[in-house]
Amino acid sequence: MAYLTVCTPTYNRAYILRRPFESLLKQTFKDFEWLIIDDGSSDNTESLVKEFIEQADFPIKYVSKPNGGRASALNESYQHIHTEYVINLDSDDELVPDALEKIYHAWESIPENERERFWCVVGHCVDQNGNRIGGDWPEDINEKKGKAQHKVVTRHKGGEKSCCRKTSILRQYPFPQYPDTNFVPENIVWEKINQKFDQYCVNEVFRVYHTGTSDSLTSGKSFNKIRRISYYYLSLFYLNECF
Repeated sequence: MAYLTVCTPTYNRAYILRRPFESLLKQTFKDFEWLIIDDGSSDNTESLVKEFIEQADFPIKYVSKPNGGRASALNESYQHIHTEYVINLDSDDELVPDALEKIYHAWESIPENERERFWCVVGHCVDQNGNRIGGDWPEDINEKKGKAQHKVVTRHKGGEKSCCRKTSILRQYPFPQYPDTNFVPENIVWEKINQKFDQYCVNEVFRVYHTGTSDSLTSGKSFNKIRRISYYYLSLFYLNECF
């Protein structure tokens, strides 16, 4: 069994899916597998993945499902991940060459008697121009526990982050499904988990975060309506479960 899984939900992204694939080819740590959850694509995603499987020096698992949105794809992924850890990699992003190696060393650096209280390793991102997003975590961030740590993490305006999470914990907190939108704010799940577990924060860069993809949700004209519906549910969550 591999040490961790890289999970990529995708929908009609065959034109750009080679970007994350090539970044995985460059990884200095090879004890991983790539899980691709195809959320009902109508393009040539499946045939492209078959090409990847022939070229890759790591295992690739391809799962196709009816279109239901990113949250439903992540829920589906939990049935196919057999490693202890998983990192999500969007279909238009990439990992820096030593990202998985850094993640491995981060998890292994946590003392055995401390590891149960952490549910994820959190690293930084750079944008497509190589600019670091956000500043360093405080030096004592991993010594804080519970609400004390959560307060520091939420007040740290560091922008986009990259997380490698424990699969066993994710399975306990599936994403909710709503009748009027497929767009589920991920904070609804992350905040629930943060109430019970701590995050292990490292000042290392894991991911290259690309913006401006032409078919991204945030670039569509319908995004404002989708966001209003989704943030209504997010507001209910904060009011009813966080305060």
